[in-house]
Amino acid sequence: MIRLVRKKVARDSLAFVALIFVLLSIFALLSKGMGGVTVTEIQGTVIRKQALPSSVSLDTSELNQLDSGPLAAVVTLSNSTFFPTSTNKDSIDSSTNKSADPSDSIPDSVSGPPPRLSPTIILPMNGNSSYARLDIVNITHVPSKTRIEVHLNKSSNRRCQNPFLKGRLSGWSLSSIDFEFEDNPTDLLVVGVYDQSSMPVSGTYYLEIIIFLCERYSEEDVRNTTKSITNICLESPVEGANRITQTNASVHIQIEEEEDFPLVAPSQHKRRLDKSSGPKGQWLHKSLVETNTHSNPQNESNTNKNDTNNAMVPLYTRYVPKECHYTNRNERINCETSNSTLCMLRKSDFCNSVKGVSQFQPYTYRWSDGPHEMLNRRGIRPVLETYGQNNTANSSIVEPHRPAIVCFVGASHAEVLQEKCNDILSDSPDISSLACQRMEFQDPKDLKESSIFNLLEGRHRLCTHVVIGLFQHPFSFKHKSIHFSDWKRDMTTVVEMFKSAVASPKNQLEKILLRSAHANAMGFDFHQCPARDYRTIPNAEMATSLLKEIVETHATNEDGKEVLSLVDTSFLIGPVWDSSPDSSHYRNEAGLLETKYILWKILREG
Repeated sequence: MIRLVRKKVARDSLAFVALIFVLLSIFALLSKGMGGVTVTEIQGTVIRKQALPSSVSLDTSELNQLDSGPLAAVVTLSNSTFFPTSTNKDSIDSSTNKSADPSDSIPDSVSGPPPRLSPTIILPMNGNSSYARLDIVNITHVPSKTRIEVHLNKSSNRRCQNPFLKGRLSGWSLSSIDFEFEDNPTDLLVVGVYDQSSMPVSGTYYLEIIIFLCERYSEEDVRNTTKSITNICLESPVEGANRITQTNASVHIQIEEEEDFPLVAPSQHKRRLDKSSGPKGQWLHKSLVETNTHSNPQNESNTNKNDTNNAMVPLYTRYVPKECHYTNRNERINCETSNSTLCMLRKSDFCNSVKGVSQFQPYTYRWSDGPHEMLNRRGIRPVLETYGQNNTANSSIVEPHRPAIVCFVGASHAEVLQEKCNDILSDSPDISSLACQRMEFQDPKDLKESSIFNLLEGRHRLCTHVVIGLFQHPFSFKHKSIHFSDWKRDMTTVVEMFKSAVASPKNQLEKILLRSAHANAMGFDFHQCPARDYRTIPNAEMATSLLKEIVETHATNEDGKEVLSLVDTSFLIGPVWDSSPDSSHYRNEAGLLETKYILWKILREG
């Protein structure tokens, strides 16, 4: 009996020793394969860097020196920090930023669909940015919250205490990201939340974050009548120093609620259909859209492969350096025939490249299903058919409930809107109850009540709606001192004068619309310190916010009827704000979209 017990104990001991041996072997293999490694992917190939001891955290400053491609993930094994903790191949794949075509096959070692909730991922920073080196601890992507978090150094000695950051995602679509400070008791964060409805498919998207202002505008900058913004300088863009993300930095975005994308090979991509009622749409890569160049987009063999590859080219913010600037119109004309060193430089491939907008050509805008879907069709007839009083199936000509004469108030940007309006109307030549005109003014100070009444009762007496855009000239190189408070005061005066015109029975004016401000693409004049031009992204966004304040307090007349509204086209222009061919005027698809949306808003609201 005792011998039997001893034999049983011996067998159990051997089994226990064997189990310990197996566990130690597995642990050794895992430690060798995953302990403290960083995983990067360059052109679709996973590269394992030298393993670090499992008790050592990776110093993120070393990541900034990597310039051979996007850092895919950081796996740090320590007692407190894990990015990520899972060791299976699916998790490795999900934390890897892909710089190759998502439709291409990937190595078997990292194949498999990404998990629904990917872990937080540290993104690589630009080593050429002094701001990133001095002020930023790290930049992370939190897929489960659709957030990009910029973790700042908590020291009060930071160079920038309240930075103005702007981001853009590019790839299968274009999307802009606004950043705001977030109250957090344990961390100092500037957070940008991207709109997943602007992402047509799951996959890799390039991320660029730029610092425009070291210190965001304060209440004093905006309200103080003696505080000129001409003393506030943008961050330097020399050698891309204002870009805080590393070249080719990217994120993987997984759409949670998916439906088959009808215009793409089903085996490649998925998208979520957005059915919200707000102004929604997407700047889509043309390889996802059925066009004349794709006879059958659902047939993968017919899809334009070059277009698909172009979706994997990051779209960076345009900046034209001093060397490529013509100082005046005569110099540009003279350089057409001159072979001087300066002219040859300004006609070089480099300058033509930085001034060009070909990088925007692979993208086109598509409205989502809902009240705006009609805007995908040519001309204005679809809008009139929806909001016209003769909305019957047998109507050969559908007119709005009353004639609408839209007058764009402003200078050259108003002229472009009028031109685009006429282009839209030319696609519906049988429509007679809608027309567009222009009332030329450069500065709100130029508008006087007498001149407005003379125009509305004379040459422009049939104007039923005015669309006012007066940002460009007051913030241009013409002024040595610019105050937000003065501009808001002058714009308020303009609104009050037009409201008086609405109340007058001597004209047809019914409604006033203030248009959101247009920023110019970046060039040397904007980045000098002090600058020579102030039509910048921070200034345009602040001007638009001031217009919203004006509308909030002046929307109605004495009878309580709404006569003033804001037409904010930032959701359209924002992702392509620097796409203007001449860096100022949207004589492209963006301008056509903006004009058509303005007309839609007018016809819909009456």
